[in-house]
Amino acid sequence: MTTKTCSACKQEKTLTEFGVRRASKDGRSPVCKPCNNEKSKDWRSKNPGGNTESVKQWKLRNPDKVKGYAAKRRQDRPEVAAVVWRKHRYGIIESQYQAMLIAQGNSCAICKMPFNHTGPRFEKPQVDHCHASGKVRGLLCTECNQGLGRFKDNAEALTAAIEYLRRSS
Repeated sequence: MTTKTCSACKQEKTLTEFGVRRASKDGRSPVCKPCNNEKSKDWRSKNPGGNTESVKQWKLRNPDKVKGYAAKRRQDRPEVAAVVWRKHRYGIIESQYQAMLIAQGNSCAICKMPFNHTGPRFEKPQVDHCHASGKVRGLLCTECNQGLGRFKDNAEALTAAIEYLRRSS
């Protein structure tokens, strides 16, 4: 079958004029794209706030399902999840992240150890940021990032640690 009748306008149209719908026997929506667009436009004009409130309510009633869906998305597409997380957590987009990697020579801003994107020990760049202002400072290896965190980003404490190491050597 190469044609189908739209259930809204009752016109016979080619299958490509219908959206994909896996649940249908023929794999296409019962309503043609122009009718569906008109229906959607009509709904949006009657519901200017969209369905955000009902979605919020559903999420509040179903926290386990929300967690499950989120976990599945992260598992299925970890590279997309990382991009979304960096934008949400640090406010940087993928092009900014990639520019930082290039500017740092694909290595840690402190110890200069190259980030290993392949191999047995995958070293993923960590986004370093100021906890007070939220400003992103650079990309670090896990060890350097945790080291700064242990010193609570306190420059005086780090200087004292450096002096201690120099005296002890």
